[in-house]
Amino acid sequence: MVEANLDNFTIVILGKWNVAIFNPRWLSEHVFDKPEINVEFPVQPSAPFRITGDGVRIIPHSDRLILGATSDSDSNLEQMEGVACKLLSVLPHTPVSKIGINFGYESDREPERLLGLLSTLESNQLAGSGLKITGRVFGWSFECEDRILNLKCELNDHVAIDFNFHSDIKDSQEAKARIEGKVIQLKNKSRTFIREVFELELEEQ
Repeated sequence: MVEANLDNFTIVILGKWNVAIFNPRWLSEHVFDKPEINVEFPVQPSAPFRITGDGVRIIPHSDRLILGATSDSDSNLEQMEGVACKLLSVLPHTPVSKIGINFGYESDREPERLLGLLSTLESNQLAGSGLKITGRVFGWSFECEDRILNLKCELNDHVAIDFNFHSDIKDSQEAKARIEGKVIQLKNKSRTFIREVFELELEEQ
């Protein structure tokens, strides 16, 4: 059974972000619909802090803004999408260059059928090198309508399949257009890939 890896259910917006603006007061006034906001500070000073509100995590960096979902439900993903669009609306002059809408799936078991389907390098081809294969990583890039799908499948003691729907954009208005109304559609595409291409069973939502 393959289940969602929520660490990789994200929207990432590359740009030049003013990290200082992302404080609970400003977010409650301009972004979140509810006043309950949780702030998590890292143990390591160099690591980013996380803010959670309305079921959406915000992790600000100077060069990127990461928004994360707290569940893989359509309603939560719509909340994440809405927060991303609201931030782009209230910060229209922030220079942005790329966006990624991401979904990750994993399983504790490695299906032998999937390994046989994807593997193009057998261990006996490297026998003379003295190396032992302990894992494989496969990657592809596809044109997917108005964006690029970067797809990665990692096989070792578990299966991890990550989807990155990538767009180059020129400003916040274009970024919003590439996000608004698209997150659920792209999640459904990722689930179709899991079922039809990798022939894996997904955990029911």
